Amino acid sequence: MSVVPRILVIDDQYGAAGGVVNTLRQDFCFTVGLRDVAGDCRAETMASPVAEAVFISGQKMVSRCVENDLEGTLDFVWKGWNEWPRWSLILLDMHFKTGNPETEPDGRREDRIPENYFGLKILKKLTADEGLGDLPVVILSSMDRGKIEQAITEHGALHFTDKAALDRDSLSKIIHDIGLIEDDRIIGRSLPLLKCLREARRRAGIGNENILILGETGTGKELIAKYIHENAMIAGRIGKFVTVFTSGGAETLIDDRLFGHKKGSYTGAIGDKPGATEEADGGTLFIDEFGNIPRSIQPKLLRFLDKKTRESQRLGGSIASGLDVLVVMATNRMDIGTSDEFFKDLLSRAQVEHSIIVPSLRQRREDIPVLTRHFLDLYEEKLGAEKRTVSGDAMAAMMEYEWPRNVRQLENVIEQAVSAYKGLRILSRNHLNFGAQASTGGHDAPVPSPADAKTTPPKEEEDSAKKAPPEGAADLFSLMEVMNHSSSASLKPENIAGNLSEVQDSCRNLVAEFVKAALLATRRGITRENPAGEIMIQPAMRLITGNQQLTGSEAADLVKRLRIFGREGDIWEADEILRMAYGKAKKLRPSYPRDRKK
Repeated sequence: MSVVPRILVIDDQYGAAGGVVNTLRQDFCFTVGLRDVAGDCRAETMASPVAEAVFISGQKMVSRCVENDLEGTLDFVWKGWNEWPRWSLILLDMHFKTGNPETEPDGRREDRIPENYFGLKILKKLTADEGLGDLPVVILSSMDRGKIEQAITEHGALHFTDKAALDRDSLSKIIHDIGLIEDDRIIGRSLPLLKCLREARRRAGIGNENILILGETGTGKELIAKYIHENAMIAGRIGKFVTVFTSGGAETLIDDRLFGHKKGSYTGAIGDKPGATEEADGGTLFIDEFGNIPRSIQPKLLRFLDKKTRESQRLGGSIASGLDVLVVMATNRMDIGTSDEFFKDLLSRAQVEHSIIVPSLRQRREDIPVLTRHFLDLYEEKLGAEKRTVSGDAMAAMMEYEWPRNVRQLENVIEQAVSAYKGLRILSRNHLNFGAQASTGGHDAPVPSPADAKTTPPKEEEDSAKKAPPEGAADLFSLMEVMNHSSSASLKPENIAGNLSEVQDSCRNLVAEFVKAALLATRRGITRENPAGEIMIQPAMRLITGNQQLTGSEAADLVKRLRIFGREGDIWEADEILRMAYGKAKKLRPSYPRDRKK
């Protein structure tokens, strides 16, 4: 089932707040099946919406006149595109009325000139903005499209719909075909994944199609294949999903799996048996590990992949049967298009140049937290384990790790962690076993020995050491490991003398950099004018503590305690991010509860 998508409607009439109610907006929402979540005026409830919608007018009042607000509109689009839930698509009006609504109720004359349409200016800006290039835009207008057809096409609009013609069914189809939609059957909300799902839906709607899915091991290619089948059923296919595994077995066995056999075609063939191609008639045939197809079978498969004939012939048979099959193939051989092991015609019919690419987990790191929560819930219930939160160090380690075996590896890591620590309520860094091939930040990453560190660097090296980290500097987890295993027995008097301030500075800087990393990881409100975004102390403190119930006041108190660990003129004062965070904490909590007079 798809998650209810959220769309943005930019329209001068529907976007106007209109006091407590906007009747035009209400009628529009009722007609097309939208749940109004803009929050700027009273909205009717919608039990089973096609989508949720936020409405903006794209305008502002200037000296009692309505004027178009291009910069404000773009900022609003940016905000919703960079926060979750992000826009699935935009419905964009073309003609916006400006001027004094009392003296010019129909707007200014120049507003109605096609080349002056404000919607067209918005579209051009959206297309030109590199950060918004993947945002789907649908033109929603009652104006003559013939006068703007070329312009909207050149500037990246994906669809045009007449306001008067749009209804619940047509909007649902537009969102399905064009929108970036989450789906709870394939966990994730990152842009690479949503684009992959959209392409899968589009190809599923073609029908008698050949679709090749490319992706690294563990990315979920079979899930995408089933997703294609389920969407093909929505489009009208009624057959079942049939899988053929091509790994292992003799060539004749693979031939038999695909095409079946006639009685007596080989020793042991005691009767006629249909192959997977026939079983999938009217439905979907999924050929797993298509890259392992033997060359001897390829000519026969070539005939089957011809969409005009789609013929299948059993072993030992003399008659080929015509079939109606959606063929989905998958392989982790990303270079299959240049391989000499396949007939070029076969790759052409498999449409290798139009393959659906499943992104690796490295390409969709944004999905790691939500995948982690999903697998935790799954295995906590399955294994009868305690419900747990994720500590900041555990999440940081998972975000940093390279995941060579992708989502499948993440699932295995979480399953093992829950199995080994059933009675605990926090998933810690110590619970994560990434395996022997761990990269930097992994569980088995090499830990430098304390003996390797210089405790008293020569004076001439001191300045350069402060300017930049040394080559091969240890990561956070390695540093903590070194600190945890440090022993006073290894410290001689000459190492200790006069070094208290250096030890304190090192600890202060480590804590400050740790907090700063959390602040940057949880910032919000990124816009074109403010690419750094807004610093949020509560989400940052929740991240580093792993406590999702931490209140704003508690987060402020924690920031202040961490700042007290510093001193005058240190990194907390020199760094703008940390200075802003401490300022917010002081404003929220001027004093600690224990400091207040009873």
